[in-house]
Amino acid sequence: DHRMEIYEKLVADRDRLEQEMGDERQQLEILTRLRHGIDEQGDVLTPRELDVMSAVFDAVVRKAGLVVGTIPTWFATSEREWSFGRKTRVDGGEEACLRQVNVWAELHHPNVRKFYGACHVGEAFVIHEVSYPLAKKGVPWSRLLDCAHGLAYVHERGLVHEHLSMNHLLASNSFQKGFLSGMGLVGWSNDVKAPVGSRGLSATPDILAFGLAIFDLFAIKQELVATAPADESDIDTLVRRDIIRESFCRQPTRRLPDTRPDFMEEDAWELLTGMCAAVPEERISLADVVHHIGVLARQEDTPSTTTSTPGISPTLVEDVAGYEIQTLGLTLQDTLDEAGELCEELAEFRAVNRPVHSRLLDVYEQLQAVHTPLPALLVENFSLILLRFLDRLDSRTLSNRSVVASICASGTIACKNYNMHQDIDRLITELVPSQKHFSNPPLAAHVELGAHIADGSFGAVYEGQWLGTEVVVKQVLTDQDGRENRAQFRREVDLWFNLNHENLIKLYGACHEGRPFFVCERANSGTLVSYLKGRTRKEVWRASLGLQHLHDRGIVHGDLKGNNILVSDDKAKLADFGLSVVVSRAEELNGDENGVLGAFRWKAPECLLGSSPSFASDIYSLGMCIIEAVTGDFPWGSSMSDNAVKYNVREEKLIPLRSESFSDAEWDLVMRMCSSDPHQRLSVGAVVSCTRNLW
Repeated sequence: DHRMEIYEKLVADRDRLEQEMGDERQQLEILTRLRHGIDEQGDVLTPRELDVMSAVFDAVVRKAGLVVGTIPTWFATSEREWSFGRKTRVDGGEEACLRQVNVWAELHHPNVRKFYGACHVGEAFVIHEVSYPLAKKGVPWSRLLDCAHGLAYVHERGLVHEHLSMNHLLASNSFQKGFLSGMGLVGWSNDVKAPVGSRGLSATPDILAFGLAIFDLFAIKQELVATAPADESDIDTLVRRDIIRESFCRQPTRRLPDTRPDFMEEDAWELLTGMCAAVPEERISLADVVHHIGVLARQEDTPSTTTSTPGISPTLVEDVAGYEIQTLGLTLQDTLDEAGELCEELAEFRAVNRPVHSRLLDVYEQLQAVHTPLPALLVENFSLILLRFLDRLDSRTLSNRSVVASICASGTIACKNYNMHQDIDRLITELVPSQKHFSNPPLAAHVELGAHIADGSFGAVYEGQWLGTEVVVKQVLTDQDGRENRAQFRREVDLWFNLNHENLIKLYGACHEGRPFFVCERANSGTLVSYLKGRTRKEVWRASLGLQHLHDRGIVHGDLKGNNILVSDDKAKLADFGLSVVVSRAEELNGDENGVLGAFRWKAPECLLGSSPSFASDIYSLGMCIIEAVTGDFPWGSSMSDNAVKYNVREEKLIPLRSESFSDAEWDLVMRMCSSDPHQRLSVGAVVSCTRNLW
């Protein structure tokens, strides 16, 4: 009340109010923030608060003569909505911020830093996931490979960097993946160095800059080691690393040295010289960059599996016929013979496997035909492709796949083999640059199915690869021949695609043709229930933050249960929001007992009586998820029948018995979330506050 009295006095004092408005830029900021506040919080503001805000808004409009249109969906006033969000200032004001956001908000890839929101008025800033410069924690090739995948995705979208630098190469909070910053991107047509549509030329400055940035990262690592004093503490090392990095940021390398420095391995140096050729047309392609960094990353991660032949120089292979793959104990010819036998055994997929085997045989014959020693890296690259092909043939998983997997198994193999054809093409270019008669097979999808994870009434879930990065592929069993199903699928994609929050599983893309599927972020730590064993329950709070983000945007999850709260990079994330209608329809059509079992134990009583999901029913379901997370067992246990669960919830208005695992405060929270009366349940904001205080 005291604060409202201050604002009411300000509104009544017109002279002071006009003085407080500031200049035109500040006035626009006031109007935008007020409009955003009314739009977002209008249903919870008191009439008195709304009156004051409206009076201030009208007074600023009269004074400034400005009109505020629709507020962008990404508009945010603070990074506090994201527990791991960070704010970065945008130089250049409103126009520069809008230009950045219009590009960045449309990028959805595991190796591009996630964009959460922005404020384009006043002191413009963007909000994004937490990240650290790669130089802060060493330079693993696996993280550089992540960045290369991100750069390839950016180029696929017709974008390049204005000034790519070491500062654009980042790592996640847990350092489990690398990614590009997402800032400083422009369309190829904006690159004054290249004509509109000249994709190959306009992308080459990024390749050069990427190569120079990699060199600087290794130079920083070398200087850090070379100048280390004796008995230096870890904190002093971090401080010194930051000083060295800042020095390189102020004066980055503009041109590679003429000779290889001692701190660069020969293979890495060969890659950088190819990326940093003085003539743009002579630089290697980004596809080759990704390929070579991938080889270096595999060598770094599994040094013991490097292929070699005893007695041969580490840089040259003199006898290809005698070259052995150490992990198999077989020569290249023996390995090819075994792959040929497996191709015959898998008769169903012979049409897609045989062409790869034939091309590998051709390449091997060309390697044998060369009468001079061959680069070891070239032979090793061939052996790695051959090993990958043999591994796919030898994995006997196809016979154990579900019905959904069998439907598209052939297409998946063709897709994987298409990528292998690309690797073979690059190898041929290295072997005989003038040889161009090898042709690519027809273009297949970029998504590759991997190991099967789970089945459900909605469809099936697989590990997968998309543009070289690990993802999850979710295939849906809805019939896309029906117009209603197609429209529903697209609505759900649109809803999910535009959600950007650290506690929601990110959707990267979807396909509605044929068997519909989603490509989304991979949760590398399983479900919340399995993750919490032996750990604190803090991630329950983060799950509630994800639900708050949905509710703040008017979205009801509608299908919250234990296996829909996952953990990735040590953060709880809600999954499958927007799919509840599809899941329910599939369950009704298929009568899937397991699906119904899962739904009953988390559903609010009003939903079991036929009401549609609501914000209040989401709170009830989250309460059931807390019971599951704390006890490690399903709500109501796994032995109680479905009918008994429904009777207890609908008729008796009961919730599961309290477990000894709960404290008094924790169980009080569950009871307030799971009241049989929807109107008596806590709001999501109250749940966030309670879980933060408890855990």
